[in-house]
Amino acid sequence: MTVVTGTFGDLSFDDKNQAGDEVKSVAFARMLSKEKQRHLIESMALNSTAFETEDNGVATFVGSKAETALLTFAKTLGMANLAEERASASIVQLMPFDSARKCMGAVQKLPTGSYRLLVKGASEILLRHCSFVKSSVSVAALEGLQRESLEDVIDQYAKQSFRTIAVIEHEFKQWPWRWCHSAMVTGDNAVTAKAIATDCKIYTDGIVMEGLVFRNLPEEQFAATLPKLQVLARSSPEDKRILVTRLRAMCEIVAVTGDGTNDVPALKAADIGFSMGIAGTEVAKEASAIILMDDNFSSILTALMWGRAVNDAVRKFLQFQITVNIGAVILTFVSAVANDSMRSVLTTVQLLWINLIMDSLAALALATNLPTEEILDYKPQARNAALISVTMWKIIIGQTIYQLIVTFVLYYARPSILNYVIDGDEIRSVVFNAFVWMQIFNMFNARRLDNKFNVLQGVFSNYFFLIILAIMVGCQIMIVFVGGRAFQILAGGISGQDWGISIVLGALSLPFAILIRIFPDPWFTATARVCGTPVMAVLNPTGRAMHAFANKLRGLRRKKPESQSVSDRAEIEEKVVDMEKRADVENGHA
Repeated sequence: MTVVTGTFGDLSFDDKNQAGDEVKSVAFARMLSKEKQRHLIESMALNSTAFETEDNGVATFVGSKAETALLTFAKTLGMANLAEERASASIVQLMPFDSARKCMGAVQKLPTGSYRLLVKGASEILLRHCSFVKSSVSVAALEGLQRESLEDVIDQYAKQSFRTIAVIEHEFKQWPWRWCHSAMVTGDNAVTAKAIATDCKIYTDGIVMEGLVFRNLPEEQFAATLPKLQVLARSSPEDKRILVTRLRAMCEIVAVTGDGTNDVPALKAADIGFSMGIAGTEVAKEASAIILMDDNFSSILTALMWGRAVNDAVRKFLQFQITVNIGAVILTFVSAVANDSMRSVLTTVQLLWINLIMDSLAALALATNLPTEEILDYKPQARNAALISVTMWKIIIGQTIYQLIVTFVLYYARPSILNYVIDGDEIRSVVFNAFVWMQIFNMFNARRLDNKFNVLQGVFSNYFFLIILAIMVGCQIMIVFVGGRAFQILAGGISGQDWGISIVLGALSLPFAILIRIFPDPWFTATARVCGTPVMAVLNPTGRAMHAFANKLRGLRRKKPESQSVSDRAEIEEKVVDMEKRADVENGHA
């Protein structure tokens, strides 16, 4: 078997059919740059189980027909000795051919410290997993037309009875298995367990301990031993349970995976137990909280990512909703109290639209962020952590202060500057429009729960957020222009100047959010404690008084049914006595 034809990006060669202007493999090799040649050579030489030998002084390859053919083609591209090629590269992991996946792979550690996954296998299957294509010049996104073109090339090769093989690659900053800090619990002896752990890159310079020693450790030594423990050998099911309970006692959140009956004690003792859906026993499945239907360890990472994403979505929504609630309530109350006719700057219908923004639309926009790998880098939250953190309160209060200052200045100061009527529809329309635009831009601020500035991270890949944002903007424009009577807005809408003021004031909430995040959390905590002490000094006695008053009301409600039941009982007794007297009289006449 030999390589007779192939395609690399926009270049191709054909050694079999030379009827036209087809390029031969030798000319094809000269057309490739040195970098592209190296990529192809490494893909074929490193991701292979064949080896090179000599037969009567002639170098030959020994292995499967497909691999030897690829290595022969690599020689055409300029590959030197195969053994030297492999010795100069750092292969971290070799994945043998799998008939189910129709491919094999190898992980190469690059001099830059990153990792490259090299895969070769069935062309039509690997093409489905590709997002980019390498050409002779650059790397470009694999779009629809180009993907269809490559599919046609594969079909043309197949129609000529060729066995088609594709080589693909992907680079990682770190090999995915390093997402978790590995440790090993096994029933093997310590020497065997240490050797296996070293080969699997689990054991570095930590502690190797046998189960008998582990279970007899004094209480005070567990806290010092567990963080450094990397291999636990000759372990029993009880040792696993002790390990889980000790970790939980150190306030760690523990997940345990298991598939057999021996894993049941540890599965029950853990915060969350994962059992194998395919290889797991029924006892293990009943003891676990989650069943991995594909028996894949990476599914645990997926569950962790989605769990954190859902928790973050709830907190983002609360951060946005509380800001809108506080701002709308204070603005409505103050403007109504300060007005002679007790009329609020925001009407009932306008408040309904604002309520729709902060409930339904905001929930859809902020709760649709897909989990990313970055979410795994966040520190886990403590069990007793508040749902709304100090940073969130800082952002909520900061944005509320900004919105109230803007709306009060617009409503009370701007009319005197531009000769507006303070109770006129025009100034009310401007205040309403500006308040809504501040909520629209504040949705971007609510996407981050930490003190990082980039609130636009991943926003253009979240199509739900963009669609909801477009709906909110479109509805607000329609309300201002055509919702006059229903929303009590100035007929014909507001002027272009007022539109500019509303949008600019709304957009200024983004740079103001940066100032809020720069303000240190400890300073905010100290400020809140100082400002909140007098407030709590008033609220606490008021709360206790209201609680006592409510208890008295409950007591009165309880007594009333009792008095009614007593009077009802007396009436029933009187009726019974009357009936007995009548019965005696009738008996006497008889």
